[in-house]
Amino acid sequence: MHAYQITSQPSWLRRAARRVWACTLHTLTVALCLLLGVVVLTIRITRPVVELLARAAVRAEIEASIRTGMPPLASIIGRRLAEELAKEFRTGWRSATARPTEGAPR
Repeated sequence: MHAYQITSQPSWLRRAARRVWACTLHTLTVALCLLLGVVVLTIRITRPVVELLARAAVRAEIEASIRTGMPPLASIIGRRLAEELAKEFRTGWRSATARPTEGAPR
């Protein structure tokens, strides 16, 4: 007698469950990709919109300062903060490049 291995085919219920599982995974993957796409698009659109609003606010402030005769304080403060930030960055960059590297003789 020969030894035979007896195998059974999966039932229709098991095949249907496997199809449902595969469709669920594919649907969740597509939903995740769409969600990530929306998040990335939102982040990319936000910056130009904020810059546009900031420029409009600066123009409105300058227009108001011209009409009232008062200095545009927010623009002056913002410019000074930007100058200080650039100065600190340059100082930090120069001091970081001037440091000796590790292992180098002192």
